[in-house]
Amino acid sequence: MKRPTTPKLRPGRSTSGNERWYPYYAGYSQQFVEDCLDMIGVAKPSLVLDPWNGSGTTTAALARRALHGIGLDINPVMVIVAKARLLSSSVSSSLLPLAEDILGLAEKTRSLPCNDPLTDWMVPDSAVSLRSIERAVATILLPKESRALSQASAINSISSLGAFYYVALFRAVRAITESFRTSNPTWLRMPHTPSGRVRPTRATIWSVFRQHVAQMQEALASIPRPTPEPVNVRLIVGDARSLPEDILDVSAVIASPPYCTRLDYAVATRPELALLSWSCDMVQQLRASLMGGVLTREHREAPCTSWGPVCLTTLDAISSHPSKASSAYYLDQYLQYFGDLVRSLMQIRSVCRRSADCILVVQDSLYKDVHVNLPRITKEIATYTGFEHVRSHEYAVPTSFRHLNSRSRKYRLNWTPREAVLWFKAA
Repeated sequence: MKRPTTPKLRPGRSTSGNERWYPYYAGYSQQFVEDCLDMIGVAKPSLVLDPWNGSGTTTAALARRALHGIGLDINPVMVIVAKARLLSSSVSSSLLPLAEDILGLAEKTRSLPCNDPLTDWMVPDSAVSLRSIERAVATILLPKESRALSQASAINSISSLGAFYYVALFRAVRAITESFRTSNPTWLRMPHTPSGRVRPTRATIWSVFRQHVAQMQEALASIPRPTPEPVNVRLIVGDARSLPEDILDVSAVIASPPYCTRLDYAVATRPELALLSWSCDMVQQLRASLMGGVLTREHREAPCTSWGPVCLTTLDAISSHPSKASSAYYLDQYLQYFGDLVRSLMQIRSVCRRSADCILVVQDSLYKDVHVNLPRITKEIATYTGFEHVRSHEYAVPTSFRHLNSRSRKYRLNWTPREAVLWFKAA
């Protein structure tokens, strides 16, 4: 059986078409998904699920092959990005003229909602300019009852055309807030004082929006053959730990659960969430609900033998580690992560038909000097939840985010992270 290409997206690796719209360091390549589909022999009318769909690489590959698919992500920003990637290349010539219509309507908007979250990073006049474009996109391209994008139902109903312009706005807001980004790609600084906010002019914001629409339009037009709008791929805001009841009879799963590396994916998209009018409280709730995030929940998770011996041994090593908070905060994080992984795999198995294929991409890591062998732990938990391991492929990861934390230097070993592609069958 052919070994799939490495799933890891390397910095600077060339991508094509709409893969370039919203670079997502936690993702894998579309070629990897194509290889997996060939490896397991997915064909119509199979239903393929990605419960951690991220920027939509799995669902984009499914749409390209006209396969049925469902993609979920708990972060609405990523659902919008995934929806945009389903836009047909046949409409590319109309995207710039429609952008001018959007700006024409935005020109008539001069008011700003009270406490607009965009003012966390930019002065009110700049926030008004950006918000006016967002409201114009909603007015022209979203149904009236679906313009409150703080609601999951509104995100679920947005069209791929509407999502395209929201991604252009996401790119614009990222460019405008670039000065607040740090060496950690999942963290964003806040201004220390109101005077520290950026103040781009209305003309600058208009220009940035036009620029990103033009770049995205060019990338879409570069796709070798016109692609129809897929009608067989569904994208929704959802949680792998509690899948919707109408997801049934899944033939294959291709996904990458969040790694056990304590990265804050919600903070990474906080300006985009602000563009969707998410309040600070809503962002905090999202952060607390993420799998593998940095916030711990109120009640400590209770491990059980079904988590497997490697997992339990790892938890013992973390709990007994002499470094500060190992037996408290950090142990809670790992307990929470593995509990979420068990719940997710149980949910995934419950919607899979017998003999369904399940391909998961996971990566090992270190807690101080404790090896967290996530591939082996995932194998043991998957076996408990009703999957049989078929085979694995491992790939060395030459770069990681471990070097960003200077306090971890004394624990650094001669160790290279490894990413594993795990192939299971539903028993």
